[in-house]
Parts: sequence; C-alpha cells; structure tokens
Amino acid sequence: MRDGALAEALLGRCRQAKIEPPGRVKRIIGAARALFEKQFCGSIFERLGSAGISSLEALLADGTAGSRFFAPESQRVETTT
Repeated sequence: MRDGALAEALLGRCRQAKIEPPGRVKRIIGAARALFEKQFCGSIFERLGSAGISSLEALLADGTAGSRFFAPESQRVETTT
C-alpha cells in the first residue's frame, strides 16, 4: 500500500474513532511499515527453519546465487522505493 493510501486510512480510522489525528502521520506510517517488514521476514524465517536458512546462506556465500535470474552487475539498474 502506498504511503498516501496508508495516511488516508489512518486519518479515516481516527475520524471513525472520533479521536484527534496524530501530528506525525509519516512517522507512524514508517514505524508501522518497519514493524510489518520485521514480522513478515520473521514469519518467513520460521517457516524456512534452520536447514532452509543454512541452504540460502550457502547459496549467497558461493557468489553464484541468482546468476540465472539477475542481470550481470554491469547491466543492473539502481532502483529506489
């Protein structure tokens, strides 16, 4: 969800609960997004288990992980979110 839509949802929830909206909406959205990502990654690591995590770390360590799927470094384009 985009930040603008999240801000609208937050403000709508405040109106619904009849409370004063917070002054730092962007800060709240950033904190909520960080918490979601932490919980999301944690749930993935739980499902992978130690064997799955070890396998992924081994792929990353040998330097060939993703070579079939990603463009060579010279052709990569930096993206920002």
